[in-house]
Amino acid sequence: MVLLRTDLLMKSAAEAGHALVSQIAETAGVSESTMRRLVKGETTPSTTTLIALRRMYGVSLDDLVCESEPETA
Repeated sequence: MVLLRTDLLMKSAAEAGHALVSQIAETAGVSESTMRRLVKGETTPSTTTLIALRRMYGVSLDDLVCESEPETA
């Protein structure tokens, strides 16, 4: 599963004056609830969302995402 690197996202957003999840969501063009799920790692970001975040915060796509290990039973 691909997840947002929230540590890097939040740092870059704060440097741009966007300290609130609602501000980041508006920048990415998604709802605040979607952004909260992304930040919590509950959902995978869309390509469109990743590109919007990359453009706004100047972070590469490679740096914005990480792969989580698959859960084992």
